Amino acid sequence: MNTPLQQTGIALPCPGDGLYRPLRPLLLLLYLFLAAAGRASAQPTLSTDLPDYPPGATVTLTGSGFAPDEIVNVQVLHNDPANPYGTNPADHQPWQVTAGPGGSFVTYWVVPLDGDEVWATLIATADGASSGLHAEVVFTDAGACIESLTGPTVRCEGVAQSNFTATLGTSLGIVWSLTPAGAGSISSAGVVSWAAGFTGDATVRITVSSVGCNGATFKTQGVSFVALATAATGLISTGATTNTIAIKWTAGTNATKYLVDVSRDNFATFVYNGLDVGNVTTATISGLLSNTSYNIRVRASNSCGPVGPSNVITPGTSPNAPAAPAAGDATGVGCTQLTANWSAVTGATAYLLDVSASSNFTQNSFVTGYNSRNVGDVTTLAITGLQSGIPYYYRVRASNSGGAGGNSNVIATTTLAPPARPGAITGDAVVCAGVTGKAYSVVAVAGATTYNWTLPAGATIASGGGTNAITVNFGAIVNNISVTAENACGVSAARTMGLTLNTAPAISGQPAAQSVTYGDNASFTVSATGTPAPTYQWEEYSSSWGALSNTGVYSGALTGTLTLARPGVALSGRRYRCIASNSCGTATTDESALLTVAPRPITLTARDTSKTYGDSDPVFTLTLTGTLVGSDAPSGSLTRDGGEDAGSYPIRQGTYSYGSNYAETFVGASLTIDPMPISIKADPQSKTYGEADPTLTVTLISGTPLTMDSPTGALTRAAGEHAGRYAIGQGTYTYGSNYLETFTGDSLTITQRPIHITADALGKVYGNSDPALTAQTRPGDIVNGDQPTGALSRAAGEDVGTYAIGQGTYSYGSDYLETFTGADFSISQRLLTINVTAGQHKTYGDPDPDAFGYAIGAAQSLATGDAFLGGLTRVPGDTAGTYNILLSGLSITNGGYDHTANYEITYNGNNFTIDMRGVTVTADAKTKVYGEDDPSLSYRVTSGSLAYSDMFTGAVSRIAGEDTGSYTITQGTLALGNNYTLTYISARLAITQRPITLTADPKSKVYGDADPALTAKVTGGTLVGNDAATGSLSRAPGANVGRYAILKGTYTYGSNYSETFVGDSLTISPRPITLTADALGKL
Repeated sequence: MNTPLQQTGIALPCPGDGLYRPLRPLLLLLYLFLAAAGRASAQPTLSTDLPDYPPGATVTLTGSGFAPDEIVNVQVLHNDPANPYGTNPADHQPWQVTAGPGGSFVTYWVVPLDGDEVWATLIATADGASSGLHAEVVFTDAGACIESLTGPTVRCEGVAQSNFTATLGTSLGIVWSLTPAGAGSISSAGVVSWAAGFTGDATVRITVSSVGCNGATFKTQGVSFVALATAATGLISTGATTNTIAIKWTAGTNATKYLVDVSRDNFATFVYNGLDVGNVTTATISGLLSNTSYNIRVRASNSCGPVGPSNVITPGTSPNAPAAPAAGDATGVGCTQLTANWSAVTGATAYLLDVSASSNFTQNSFVTGYNSRNVGDVTTLAITGLQSGIPYYYRVRASNSGGAGGNSNVIATTTLAPPARPGAITGDAVVCAGVTGKAYSVVAVAGATTYNWTLPAGATIASGGGTNAITVNFGAIVNNISVTAENACGVSAARTMGLTLNTAPAISGQPAAQSVTYGDNASFTVSATGTPAPTYQWEEYSSSWGALSNTGVYSGALTGTLTLARPGVALSGRRYRCIASNSCGTATTDESALLTVAPRPITLTARDTSKTYGDSDPVFTLTLTGTLVGSDAPSGSLTRDGGEDAGSYPIRQGTYSYGSNYAETFVGASLTIDPMPISIKADPQSKTYGEADPTLTVTLISGTPLTMDSPTGALTRAAGEHAGRYAIGQGTYTYGSNYLETFTGDSLTITQRPIHITADALGKVYGNSDPALTAQTRPGDIVNGDQPTGALSRAAGEDVGTYAIGQGTYSYGSDYLETFTGADFSISQRLLTINVTAGQHKTYGDPDPDAFGYAIGAAQSLATGDAFLGGLTRVPGDTAGTYNILLSGLSITNGGYDHTANYEITYNGNNFTIDMRGVTVTADAKTKVYGEDDPSLSYRVTSGSLAYSDMFTGAVSRIAGEDTGSYTITQGTLALGNNYTLTYISARLAITQRPITLTADPKSKVYGDADPALTAKVTGGTLVGNDAATGSLSRAPGANVGRYAILKGTYTYGSNYSETFVGDSLTISPRPITLTADALGKL
């Protein structure tokens, strides 16, 4: 298999391509040159839109020069190998972008807000996933110049001073200012002293001189003046309930809300202390105790706080209403009256009674005079004037001077009423004359005490008189029965039931016996009387009596006439009777109705018929003499004597019959079987010379032998094996004596044998000898051991390529019809492996070696007379990295002709490495005093040297921090590029304490007064930025008149200062008093 030479980005055509072969060396050299030039010029870049960003800002990263459409891995880290992720690695995770068709991309990174990045130097890197290209850019993250300005936004009337503070980035100077003019003054510490009488709004501003910080260099904050509110007046109470008090007052000026104070002990303790009711002049105070007095006052307030209270009022809440009583069941319930009852309630002075015809006590349902009727201090009341039989409901409420309490439970009761009309009477509505013990009843009626029954003439109550259930003995007259219910309140309306009188049935006409022939109908008739009209049920006797239904031959089984439709002989000898019935009894006919049925005579005559041998028997038919009844049909079939040979066979009755209802006479006939004619024709046959004879077969032209009949014997043909036609005869082939055969012959044809000769595709390696040319035939083509003569040939030529193989004189002779398929003779490239020597390299800045080493593969050689010309080259470039050693410049020639195309070269390339040049840099140690600017950071080369005119880029930096201590001087952005291995040896910057002198301020006080605040000032040296003291001064103990030393105590500006303290004194002076003698006297 040919393996094409591969280089990055280009697949060269196969060397066997004739058009490509002469140009291959030149194209290869041109490709390798272009590939090397492309690699040397690929210098990707990565840039930011700004050199520095504040926290929270978005960094725009733009990359170019990468491979088209490749994945690029991007990451932002601290430019500090010792701590690349800072304190939050989650902010520095890599991400991927896809370069565009031109190899460029734009992506973004947000600077974290957590402060970890402030003052940090950051490095962004971009690495092509497929190309391996790398680019990076360094940027910084300085803090904001002014992080915040805090202080009051409101100045209340009477406030003399306000304090403001600022959180700053690095700065050289701070300036505080206050506008407008006349508002007051502001100190360097941000303390505003407001001018007396100034009532306007003002603005505080801080301005800094920025160095290495981001954002605005000033901030402002507005301060609004708010006047104090004036007190509310005219507080009064406007109403009260058991748990609320409503109040009202006159508004004060400048108030934005009001605070209500509520107390029960003149504000020693509070129910509500400063209840905020909003900017209103009325309020309702809830959640209070009943029957209780309260002290109430109101205070006006705004954003500056509340002012003095209004006048104090002392209103009280109302007492509670009594609890709900418990209503009891009604007593003394009559037709028009009842007595209501309920329990007594503590504190009640009266009770309110509701009586209604509705359980919901709707407005129009109250009994007249009983809607909240005040019945006085009683617990029972007789209610009269009611309607009988009506449901009534009552409830009670207890009341006193605090109002009425809740409703009691509701009591339901119903006044007595006359009984309702009884329901429907249950019992038989139809009765037979003289029947006894008939039961009649109604459902018991509520409130009824007795029942009044009314019966037909001649009927009597046998039992149950005066109750709702009786039994009755009837006479000959029957009409209606009725009942009423009765109690002390009256008699109900009557309930009536109509009655009907019936009589039992009697037979008035008997059925007669019947004789018929099969096919005729038979009928039996009965007559009967009775009320209601009787019903009928016919019965049949075979071995016992059984009821009939309207099925089969029977109809009218439930009427006065029973009809049998064409009864069969099997019913002959059966007897029939009828039962007449109604609700009063039954009557049955005698048993003399006998049925006799005679069979019907017919004659069956078979028809003569015939068939051809091998056919199925035809259907045997017959003619019928006589008549059939209805749709009667025969069952069974005619038969004949056995046998299938030609001849005559008798036809017999077999099982063919119309059944036992007929008397049958049978007349027989015959079946005749005729022989079968057939026509046979020989099939034409053929074979190829050398093959065996095919089987000789025939085709039936007419007639179809039976499946069980098979031919015997065989066809024959005229002798001979040469090509030609040979007659086919019948020979002994026959279907036997049962068939009349007609035979038609045909021929066997022998044809020439076709064969296919296919040349074998052969070849050789360039420079080797030709192999022998061969050919193949398909298996089975050649017979009788025949062999070919002659030889194959091929087109001339020795270069790599394909040459046609022809038949030449190669043949199997005239007995075969030959088809020849040629093939190609291929001369393939000679395998040659060129292995480039590994590990060839130089140091950046040194010259290349004179030649690049290589060797050919083991056991490989050039063809006789061929030799190498030229040598290997490499991809151009002088920066540190790896460069492909290229095949370009090396070719194979013979006698001035390029034979490179006759070789399949496997090029095992290798890389030529330009190693990075080693340089060591050592930082210089530095020092400064706290608060001063950093000295210039420097370094020196202590090992190695620079090549060409290369220069350092960037600068060393140090670990951030301004407190006293030692800070590592880091490599920072100092770099020599990718051609050097830069070893950095760090040093340290020492920040020493700043000397200052603290001098205590002298203080004094009058004996007995509190100590004044002890203060000090810096009298030597200066402070840095906004540094402020912590802790406090102290003094020697003592409270008597005298001088007490002021001591440093815990007062300090921190560890960044070397402090010298100069003390002073607190002087306690005598307290002036005036003594006045009392005027006295004596007797």
